Amino acid sequence: MKICYNKQQGVALILVLWVITLLTIMAGSFALSVRREASVISSIRDSAEASAIARAGILIAQQMLLNPDKQERWIANGSVYPINYADTEIRVKIYSEQGKININKGNKKLLKNLITFIGLEDEETIKITDAILDWRDGNDLVRMHGAEKDQYADEGLKYTPRNKPFQSIEELQLVLGMEGNIFREIEPMITIYSNKGSVDKNSASEEVLSVLAGKTAEEQEQDKDTESSQEPEENGLFGSEKKQPTTTTQGAFTVISEARLINGAKSKIKAIIKRQSANDKGKPFSVLAWTRHLGTEESLFEAELEQ
Repeated sequence: MKICYNKQQGVALILVLWVITLLTIMAGSFALSVRREASVISSIRDSAEASAIARAGILIAQQMLLNPDKQERWIANGSVYPINYADTEIRVKIYSEQGKININKGNKKLLKNLITFIGLEDEETIKITDAILDWRDGNDLVRMHGAEKDQYADEGLKYTPRNKPFQSIEELQLVLGMEGNIFREIEPMITIYSNKGSVDKNSASEEVLSVLAGKTAEEQEQDKDTESSQEPEENGLFGSEKKQPTTTTQGAFTVISEARLINGAKSKIKAIIKRQSANDKGKPFSVLAWTRHLGTEESLFEAELEQ
């Protein structure tokens, strides 16, 4: 009987050890699950906080665009402005839509310069330019290097040109030959919200000014290198000081606001806003478009700040 009792004790001890091991595994798994959920909740909380602060950057930009002091007013030509609040940093970039190229109203030369700027070969540039014009015109006549219904069908596409003005700049991606990388490079320079085919040079970015001059991005960089290598005295000859850029407070604007918390969490928001008429007693700006960026673009914290 004593031997049997010892065997029962041994079995009981093994069972207890198994139970303790199982409970330990369960406790560890539960703790890991709690830590993961806490991390997810913290990430969501940080994202929401950063997003709310980025929205505040959009509102601040509206105020600074209307600043009666012209010296303090923000310039809507792609400059990046810093805002520091407590432990949070905000960077805001503003473009005037008047300083961009209107893809609905720009003429063939301007559109061709736009595509040439990013360095495409002449043949491809002409094809894309004509395809853009064929997309937005009101007929099915094919330009010499353009594309209408038959050309889209030949490429196996299930859609045809609208033969109407572009409803959004994103629609430009549907044009035959407009690859994603091409669109991403020209996107900051184009609009559908300006009210004319010409460009306001006072609020245009350096890239758009180069497009207007018929230069490529490579030539633009070469010009920058040449200017930076000149002596200050040479730059100042004949009183040729660089003109201070100005901008209008009217029309539509693209505002990009990015917030960064002290722990590194970020959120970026892009809004297209339009100045309301003086007779409108409501908000000074109306929102035409609103997008939350998910980090696919360069961070504004890596860009050069306005001095």
